[in-house]
Amino acid sequence: MRQILDKLRKSESLLLALAFIIVAFELSLFVSQSSADSWWLLKSGEALWNGTFTFEDQWSYTANGMFWPDHEIAFQWVFYALWLLGGETFVLGSILGIILTLGTLALLIPPKQLRDKFGGRFGALSFFLLIAFGVVIGPYISLRPSTFSFFFTALIIQLILRNKPLWVPLVTLVWIQFHGSVIFGIGLVGFAMGLHGIRFFMDIHNKEKLRKWGQYLSATVLSGVTLFLSPMGLRFIDYSLSTAQYRNSYISEWKPLPESPVAFAIGLTIMGLVSLVVAIRLRKFLLTWEGVFLTALTVLIFLVSLGQLRLLASVVLLAFPILFLGLGARRENPFKITVVPKWIAATVTAFSVLLSSAGIVWALELSYPGAHRDPFAPGTVREALLSEECLDHTWNDYNSGGYLMWFVPEVKVSIDSRYDLYPLEIKIAGGIYPSDTPEDNGIPQLQEQLKKYDINCYVSMTVEDIEELKSRNVEVIAENAEVVVFRFENNSFPTK
Repeated sequence: MRQILDKLRKSESLLLALAFIIVAFELSLFVSQSSADSWWLLKSGEALWNGTFTFEDQWSYTANGMFWPDHEIAFQWVFYALWLLGGETFVLGSILGIILTLGTLALLIPPKQLRDKFGGRFGALSFFLLIAFGVVIGPYISLRPSTFSFFFTALIIQLILRNKPLWVPLVTLVWIQFHGSVIFGIGLVGFAMGLHGIRFFMDIHNKEKLRKWGQYLSATVLSGVTLFLSPMGLRFIDYSLSTAQYRNSYISEWKPLPESPVAFAIGLTIMGLVSLVVAIRLRKFLLTWEGVFLTALTVLIFLVSLGQLRLLASVVLLAFPILFLGLGARRENPFKITVVPKWIAATVTAFSVLLSSAGIVWALELSYPGAHRDPFAPGTVREALLSEECLDHTWNDYNSGGYLMWFVPEVKVSIDSRYDLYPLEIKIAGGIYPSDTPEDNGIPQLQEQLKKYDINCYVSMTVEDIEELKSRNVEVIAENAEVVVFRFENNSFPTK
């Protein structure tokens, strides 16, 4: 028993396991229980299971029958299957998110041959890096396809660092069924191909470098071919070219990074640490192609993220292997301290496992049911929406669209967070895209839509909207703790 405890106390595997347990606990507190996206994802998943899904919209009246570039079909199918098994607590979906994130973390740890090349082992600094990762990446964990994208991103990075590029097309083939961000994954292997091309042309007679470049070139081309194997077919290419319009929207995750002080501070901190680590271990990062690949790509993606906050998560993912290699430079594990009694090591280990496990259970079981209650449960709000006055005559805010699609399917929505679907005039009227004269806040376009669709009622779950309309003394016909239904006179948005 004494020998076993002594080995545990000195084991890198034990430290790694403890770090993963603590990160799992962190993620269980951060994981997003639901969002407006969750509900339309469930709705489309239900249609997939029932065989009624089409790429033509069937849940709104402003885009009814229009082509919907749905690039998340596999996720919707899986999500609804978990819903059938787990019900309204979302526990299974949340556990899947945590497992995928822990898998992402495991894949971001550089392979042993690369750690040996850098002369590093898993030590105290690496341990705390893992804990910090849980805090930084936690807010990005949600019941959305992006969680799968993190996993696939880490998997491709791992394959590149292991010099196994020909496996990448298989990853992109699966990835494209889950989310359109597969283009980012293709970009990763394409970037590695470019670096290997440079290495070859600097030593053009080196057959090994030629062979390696050929492998990465083949992997890039084959990964590109998978774009045509999307459930959307060739229309996926049109969709991917149209996403530039997101940059101008009012949706926070598509805004420039500096517009979010907290996110900007995180980005600068990460890049500061990366710069410090690379500067200290400059020879290792300059004399290994893996070091050049990770460093150059991280800097590039950070510069791109300055124009798009959404990419900050990718910066975190790419920076992690750099920090791991740099901070793990010591050959001796700092936690191998002989003065620590064995019973303390065993007690701390057991306590950490129990505390983390209890925290995960608490976060997933006790705090979730209330967070998934139906905001449109039987009551005055639901009765108002289904009344003759409001049914087929309701405009909704951007946030409530997904909830309505799932909880009140009788009501067709005016807009929801399926951003790609809606015409530009609807996005402007819905307040998520600037008009030619931004100072008018899209009110003229909204007035036009209210008249066009004979709108009498307005339903909102957005605090700012609710406070603004109440300040204008707009009549409230029903409300509860989360939703307010207003009445518009003469199909007109009230002005001050």
